[in-house]
Amino acid sequence: MDYSYVPKALERLQVKGRSGEWWQCLCPVCPKEDSDGKLGVNFETQRVHCFRCGLSSSLKRFLREQLGYSGTEIDELVNPDIVVVRKKWKPRKLPFFSWTATFTPIEDDPRALIYLLKRGISEEDIKTFQLRYADSRPDDPRPWRRNLHHRVMVPTTENKRVVYFVGRDILGDQKPRYYNPPNLVSPKTASTALFNLEAGEQDFRVLVEGVFDAMRVGPRAIASFGKRLHFEQIRLLVKQGIRSICILPDNEGISSKELLAVVDALWGQEIEAELAVLPVRYKDAGETPRQVIEEFLARRVKVDRSVYFNLAAGRMPAMK
Repeated sequence: MDYSYVPKALERLQVKGRSGEWWQCLCPVCPKEDSDGKLGVNFETQRVHCFRCGLSSSLKRFLREQLGYSGTEIDELVNPDIVVVRKKWKPRKLPFFSWTATFTPIEDDPRALIYLLKRGISEEDIKTFQLRYADSRPDDPRPWRRNLHHRVMVPTTENKRVVYFVGRDILGDQKPRYYNPPNLVSPKTASTALFNLEAGEQDFRVLVEGVFDAMRVGPRAIASFGKRLHFEQIRLLVKQGIRSICILPDNEGISSKELLAVVDALWGQEIEAELAVLPVRYKDAGETPRQVIEEFLARRVKVDRSVYFNLAAGRMPAMK
């Protein structure tokens, strides 16, 4: 790895990559065969932790005891100004990234169009949600594009700008099925963005897990990219002025504990929570006919104390 892209303090370690604020390195304490990228170094919190052997200490202590730096050297190395070319790790922002120029129209590849139509996504939906297609070759010189071969690209926008996107494998032979970008277009991640937030009525929205669930539900839907709502996502809901949300969870892997966590997060911001549960024969909203979704949304129940305690006891409410 080119050390001009990593903090100078890590020059004595083998750096494997970076995930958010954590630099991933080989642990000097673990056996060599067990230490592949398990040591995390965080310059923001000044902490070091190995997710294999459990080594945990302050950054200064680690530099002194494990890497042999002197006190004077340590004071310089932990100074943010000594981080070498750290700005190069910041994500690219628009206008340097063009959604339409980077990916091709869906109609350019019949396989992509057929895949979406089979999933109940109409040509009108394709235009509404600005879906595109990635036809990059696996040997593309840009590393991040190699994982986008034969994928339908689904953008998340804020203020009409693409801030996050998801790539869905359409051939069924790639892993992962859903590819999340490594902060290519903005600092947004799956825990700080909400799909389709700015569309639809703000008085009532439907919260689902995945982007294909949201597209099947329609303009009122918001996708959280998971089973929980994170702090930054709650902040976005409040900023958008949303007052009522109907939670429409997946039937696959549904958990009362996770539902309660979402309800608690909404109640904490005085957002009214409702709940709709799909028939068990459907895995999620993405595989449910729209007329069935509308029928069960119409039968949604308000999450009051009674419903809350039933969820805490592991009992899902019955749809009227």
